[in-house]
Amino acid sequence: MKEDLAQLTVSVPIKDLWKAMSTDIRHVGPKVLPDIVAEVELLEGDGRYGSMLLFKFCPDVPKVRYQLEKIVEYDESVYQIALEILEGGHLDHGFTSYTTAFKLTQVSEVETLIDIKVLYETKPGHNHIPGETIKGTFLYLSGKMGGGRSRTVAAADGGCGGKGTDGESISLHCQADQVNMKTEFE
Repeated sequence: MKEDLAQLTVSVPIKDLWKAMSTDIRHVGPKVLPDIVAEVELLEGDGRYGSMLLFKFCPDVPKVRYQLEKIVEYDESVYQIALEILEGGHLDHGFTSYTTAFKLTQVSEVETLIDIKVLYETKPGHNHIPGETIKGTFLYLSGKMGGGRSRTVAAADGGCGGKGTDGESISLHCQADQVNMKTEFE
């Protein structure tokens, strides 16, 4: 199994970030990446361990229409979650397995360290550039989509934002303060 590792520090309180990356990902994903993620549908479960999510991508996203993922690890007590791609997405582009794991650590009341691990296998002959697997995840979390240093998602009727699982407004602001990346092969 090969892996790409990264660390990212963001200016978001750990509990807000955890909720956005776990139980509210289906609401937050399309708001943070409106040009990439059209919709995230919860097919099975409650957004925790064992849940199945269908990510539907925007028509302008080249060569990828959807990605079916299963939450294969979920531990709220240590803010750790992992999602495995079961269909579509990277599996249609040279990968035979692909799992992304996140572990959140509180740095301060308003800052969180995210440890990201992508475990993957590629098809024979697939020319994969180490570190590329983590690029999309990094862009999502660092808020660098669209060329800016940060991306803000705020609740607004008919605009970006929305309601979380408990009906409260979603507001998320990520800013990359520190990034470390490396790739390992076993």
